[in-house]
Amino acid sequence: NGLLFSDALAGKLAPLMGRGKAHDLVEHASMEVRRSGQHLRAFGLTAPEIAQPDLQAAWASAFDLNAAIMSGNGATERAASAIRAILSQL
Repeated sequence: NGLLFSDALAGKLAPLMGRGKAHDLVEHASMEVRRSGQHLRAFGLTAPEIAQPDLQAAWASAFDLNAAIMSGNGATERAASAIRAILSQL
Protein backbone atom coordinates (compact mmCIF):
# COMPACT_ATOMS: atom_id res chain seq x y z
CA ASN A 1 0.00 0.00 0.00
CA GLY A 2 3.02 2.31 0.03
CA LEU A 3 2.51 3.69 3.53
CA LEU A 4 6.16 2.89 4.26
CA PHE A 5 6.99 5.91 2.08
CA SER A 6 4.83 8.39 4.00
CA ASP A 7 7.72 10.00 5.91
CA ALA A 8 9.79 10.39 2.76
CA LEU A 9 6.75 11.80 1.02
CA ALA A 10 6.13 14.43 3.70
CA GLY A 11 9.81 15.34 3.57
CA LYS A 12 9.72 15.84 -0.20
CA LEU A 13 6.54 17.92 -0.07
CA ALA A 14 7.49 20.10 2.92
CA PRO A 15 9.83 22.48 1.06
CA LEU A 16 7.12 23.13 -1.52
CA MET A 17 4.05 23.55 0.67
CA GLY A 18 5.26 23.91 4.24
CA ARG A 19 5.83 21.21 6.82
CA GLY A 20 2.40 21.31 8.46
CA LYS A 21 0.46 21.29 5.22
CA ALA A 22 2.64 18.48 3.82
CA HIS A 23 2.08 16.33 6.91
CA ASP A 24 -1.66 17.02 6.82
CA LEU A 25 -1.82 16.02 3.16
CA VAL A 26 0.15 12.82 3.74
CA GLU A 27 -2.04 11.97 6.73
CA HIS A 28 -5.16 12.49 4.61
CA ALA A 29 -3.68 10.41 1.79
CA SER A 30 -2.69 7.65 4.23
CA MET A 31 -6.21 7.46 5.64
CA GLU A 32 -7.62 7.30 2.11
CA VAL A 33 -5.16 4.54 1.20
CA ARG A 34 -6.17 2.49 4.25
CA ARG A 35 -9.84 3.03 3.43
CA SER A 36 -9.65 2.28 -0.29
CA GLY A 37 -6.78 -0.17 -0.55
CA GLN A 38 -5.22 2.05 -3.19
CA HIS A 39 -1.42 2.44 -3.26
CA LEU A 40 -0.11 5.72 -1.83
CA ARG A 41 1.81 6.48 -5.02
CA ALA A 42 -1.35 5.98 -7.12
CA PHE A 43 -3.30 8.30 -4.82
CA GLY A 44 -0.92 11.11 -5.72
CA LEU A 45 -1.53 10.66 -9.42
CA THR A 46 -5.19 11.55 -9.05
CA ALA A 47 -5.36 13.82 -5.99
CA PRO A 48 -6.43 17.37 -6.87
CA GLU A 49 -4.44 18.69 -3.89
CA ILE A 50 -1.21 17.95 -5.73
CA ALA A 51 -2.18 18.75 -9.31
CA GLN A 52 0.72 21.20 -9.69
CA PRO A 53 3.67 19.74 -11.65
CA ASP A 54 6.22 20.49 -8.91
CA LEU A 55 4.10 18.70 -6.32
CA GLN A 56 3.55 15.76 -8.70
CA ALA A 57 7.32 15.51 -9.25
CA ALA A 58 8.01 15.62 -5.51
CA TRP A 59 5.33 12.99 -4.90
CA ALA A 60 6.84 10.64 -7.49
CA SER A 61 10.40 11.20 -6.23
CA ALA A 62 9.48 10.02 -2.73
CA PHE A 63 8.99 6.52 -4.15
CA ASP A 64 12.27 6.43 -6.08
CA LEU A 65 14.54 3.85 -4.46
CA ASN A 66 17.60 4.53 -6.62
CA ALA A 67 19.26 6.90 -4.14
CA ALA A 68 18.80 4.46 -1.26
CA ILE A 69 20.07 1.56 -3.35
CA MET A 70 23.11 3.47 -4.51
CA SER A 71 23.83 4.59 -0.96
CA GLY A 72 23.58 1.01 0.27
CA ASN A 73 25.78 -0.11 -2.60
CA GLY A 74 28.56 2.24 -1.46
CA ALA A 75 28.30 1.08 2.14
CA THR A 76 28.38 -2.55 1.05
CA GLU A 77 31.46 -1.98 -1.07
CA ARG A 78 33.28 -0.26 1.80
CA ALA A 79 32.41 -3.15 4.13
CA ALA A 80 33.55 -5.73 1.58
CA SER A 81 36.80 -3.85 1.10
CA ALA A 82 37.43 -3.82 4.85
CA ILE A 83 36.71 -7.54 5.06
CA ARG A 84 39.12 -8.26 2.19
CA ALA A 85 41.82 -6.25 3.97
CA ILE A 86 41.30 -8.21 7.20
CA LEU A 87 41.25 -11.55 5.40
CA SER A 88 44.48 -10.72 3.56
CA GLN A 89 46.22 -10.40 6.93
CA LEU A 90 45.12 -13.80 8.21
